[in-house]
Amino acid sequence: MRIEGFAAVADVVGRRVKVRWNVVLDGGDTLAGVPAITVRRKERDFEFPDPPAAGDDPFRVYDSTAFPPSGTTVTEVDLGGVLLPDGSRRTTLAESVARTVDSRAVEVLRRTRTTTIGPDGRVVQRSEEVLDVAGTGLGLEPRTPYYYQLAVAEGPDVPGWPSRRPQAIATPTGSYGTGRTLYEQLPAIYRRHDVVTGPGDRAVGAIPEAVPDNGQLRRFLDLFGTGLDHLRGRAEGLLDLRDVDTVDARLLPHLAAWLGWNLSVNQPIPIQRHEVRYAAQLYRITGTLPGCTLWAKRLTGWDVQVREMWRNVCVSNDLGNPDDPNDRGSRTVNTADAALLASIGTPDDRCDYSYDTSPDGLHAFTVVAFYATPDPAQKVDDVLARRGRLLNGRNFFLPFNLRPAVVLAVPTDDSAQTSTLGLTAATDQGV
Repeated sequence: MRIEGFAAVADVVGRRVKVRWNVVLDGGDTLAGVPAITVRRKERDFEFPDPPAAGDDPFRVYDSTAFPPSGTTVTEVDLGGVLLPDGSRRTTLAESVARTVDSRAVEVLRRTRTTTIGPDGRVVQRSEEVLDVAGTGLGLEPRTPYYYQLAVAEGPDVPGWPSRRPQAIATPTGSYGTGRTLYEQLPAIYRRHDVVTGPGDRAVGAIPEAVPDNGQLRRFLDLFGTGLDHLRGRAEGLLDLRDVDTVDARLLPHLAAWLGWNLSVNQPIPIQRHEVRYAAQLYRITGTLPGCTLWAKRLTGWDVQVREMWRNVCVSNDLGNPDDPNDRGSRTVNTADAALLASIGTPDDRCDYSYDTSPDGLHAFTVVAFYATPDPAQKVDDVLARRGRLLNGRNFFLPFNLRPAVVLAVPTDDSAQTSTLGLTAATDQGV
C-alpha cells in the first residue's frame, strides 16, 4: 500500500483550497487496511508541533477517524461512474459536511472519494480530495499561502516515510462577485424573465454552487464570473511577491537570486526567510570576524572560533606596543607557563611560530583559522563534507587574498595514538 500524489491547489471558487492524495493498493491490500490519515494546515511554514497538542489540534483540517466532525450533518452526492478502456471502473462519491449557523446550513467541509476498481473486481486505487473552507462559511483568507502536511498512522510503506511527511502549499483567491456584476449589467427584461431554477429534487446538502434558487441565466453567467474572480485573485496575489514574511516559500529562492544570495534551500523555511531579509546586513560584515563566524555556522552548522593567524607569526625585533596589552610582540616560549603550554593548538594559543610557507600552512599572515569541535556522533564522511563546504565557500566570507584553514578538535582513544577521524595532519584537513 502506498500513499502518493499529495497536492494542494486553490479552488476556482474563492476562499477554498482542494487537498488531494492517492491511496494505491497492491496485491492483497483492501480498503479496510487503509490507515488513519490526517491533514494539517498552518501559515508561513511547515513547522507543525509534533506530536500534536492534546485535545483539539488547532492545525487539523481533516481526520479520517473523526469524519464527519461532531455537531455536523453529512449529505452524500453520487457523482456517478465511468468505464475505462482497460475494463476498469471508476466511481465518485462526494460527502458534504454542513453545520447550522443562524438557522442556515453552511458547508464547512467536503470530502470526495474516487474509487478505481480493476477488471478483476479488486479495488486498485482510491483518490481522495478534501475541500478546505476553514470550517466556516467565510472560508480561508485570500492571498494567504497555506502550508499543508499529511500524516499517516503507522503501517503503510510510504516512500520516504517517516523522515519527510508529504507537504504542499496553496494560496486561495478571493470572491469578488463578478458573476453578479455581469448579471446586473444585463437589460432588466432578461433578468425579469430569468425564473427557471435548477432541479430541486436532488439532495446536494449545503453545497453553495449547487443551490438551485437562481435562474438558469444567472447560473450560466456564474460560470464565467467564478473564473474571472479566480483570475483576478491570482493577479492581486502578485502584490505580495516581495513580502518576505508571508510570500509563498517556493518563491524565496527567486527573491534570494535578486540579492545574489545563495539560499540554504535545505534549511527550514523560517531560516530561509531570515536569510533573505538580512542578506544585505550579512554582506556588510563580509570579511570581518563576526561575518566569518556566521558564514561558518551557515555552511557547516558548527559553532566555530575564528582567529587571524598573523598574530602567531614570529617577527624578529617585534617588541610589541607598551600601550596595548594585547600587542605583546614576538616572544620565545616560557616553558614554565603552564597556561601558555596548555593553549598550544587551541584558539587561545599565544605562542609565536616561524612563518609556514607551505600551501596548507597554518601560521601565515594570510591565514584565517576556524577552530571547530564536531559532534562525536557525526560520521567521518559528514565531517569531511562540512569541512569541504567551508573551504570551498571561502569566496562568500573572505577577501581574495586570504585563505581559510579548518582546525578540528577530535577526541583521543585510550592508546598513545591520536584519533583524527582519518584526516591527515594538514591544517586545512584537520589537526
